Amino acid sequence: MWSPRSSSLGSLVTLLAVVIAFIYLTLAFWLKENTFKEQPWVSPTQQFVIQIHGSQGAAPLALTWSSNTIYNQWMNDFSRGMTVKVNSKKLNSKSWTQDLNHDGLADALDFEIIIPLLDSEYIFNVRAAFELQYEISV
Repeated sequence: MWSPRSSSLGSLVTLLAVVIAFIYLTLAFWLKENTFKEQPWVSPTQQFVIQIHGSQGAAPLALTWSSNTIYNQWMNDFSRGMTVKVNSKKLNSKSWTQDLNHDGLADALDFEIIIPLLDSEYIFNVRAAFELQYEISV
């Protein structure tokens, strides 16, 4: 039996169902994905390998040097004594990271490589591989 009261209640239920369906289907109500970025704690171990490619006159030049003496002995034909300075100090310095934004985490490595070259030698490419320890807090 039809009555004005049942009609308005039915309209209210239908309107409420349409609003809930709209909120659910637009996905604005539900969090589907979230991103969390964290900068890890990074500390260099002061173990590294440096490879240098260039030319000596018309001949190619390939040099390498490492903080590991066994590697330097193994690559004796291509090894040349280089000086690696960290923060304008010798390699023994433990502070060769920079904290640029003062958050207590390392943002950059600061080092200088000095390579003795002959007048006929030119460098085209330098590759460096550093061993790093890192920790991500969970």
